[in-house]
Amino acid sequence: MKVWRNVWLGICLLTLVGTWGCSGGGSSSSGPSASFAVRVADAEKLGNPTSQAIALHRIAEDQIAAGALFDVRSTLRKAYDACLRIENPAEKADLLVETARIQREGDQRSDSVKSVESAELAVVEIDDLERRVVVLSKIAELQTAAGKVTEALETLEEAEGLFPQIADPYSQVLAQLAVAKGYAEADPLSQRTPDLIGEANNGALSLNDPRQKTEALAEVAAIQQVLGLEDDAKSTFDQGFATAENIEEPESQAYAYLSLAERLKKLGDSRWEDAFEQAEEITDTIQDMGIKNGLLEQIQRVRQAN
Repeated sequence: MKVWRNVWLGICLLTLVGTWGCSGGGSSSSGPSASFAVRVADAEKLGNPTSQAIALHRIAEDQIAAGALFDVRSTLRKAYDACLRIENPAEKADLLVETARIQREGDQRSDSVKSVESAELAVVEIDDLERRVVVLSKIAELQTAAGKVTEALETLEEAEGLFPQIADPYSQVLAQLAVAKGYAEADPLSQRTPDLIGEANNGALSLNDPRQKTEALAEVAAIQQVLGLEDDAKSTFDQGFATAENIEEPESQAYAYLSLAERLKKLGDSRWEDAFEQAEEITDTIQDMGIKNGLLEQIQRVRQAN
């Protein structure tokens, strides 16, 4: 009986490779694997490697969700190859990090490590220092997830070392928050997390542009909420709403409310609906159809987001 059971399991395994599963029936020409194969082929026909990588990432995530784990490795290796052909260093590094994240999600650990290593090579070529810091912080998060905490902390220190070279105050805030999030994951007891959030909050409050100020405060509040600092997050979101309310230019005001709505919705905070309604009402008053249509597209995107 034990021998027969092992034979049956072997048959099931072969069936999974060729079709979909032991109990679902169907053939390789009409099952989910075939459907994914068509999508992968279509993705590879896209005009540039950036589009290819993004499309392949979506397919891989769908494969993971569907349990098609035998297909995921191949799809993500194609995504990795597409990433290596990207000429823009920021896009290349960012999409390599995303490849690594999905590989880890799909239990492709060794491939994930390889993608992270390639991202580390690409990140040093990024001229936009805020974006370089953000990518370094994402790399640190993956290093933490892989149990390489010492490496993660070194990566975060490297990212912090770039702060003095970031001239734009708004970019400085975003960079500080990215590193703060990385520290929170690598070392939950690190004092750098609250210190950096405090610095980012002060930086956000000092911004002169009210739209940027609202968006920066929304980013600070979102990090505070994720880290369980609920009272601080509520206070910071309140400051964001107060800032948005006083914006005189309709386009900037609508985008400011939309930034609040987007972050609140991601956090499951019901106040997102109030911010969303404000953005819609203000958009309705805009006469320039180009600006109005751009806002309506953003509103629709936020509405449909999970």
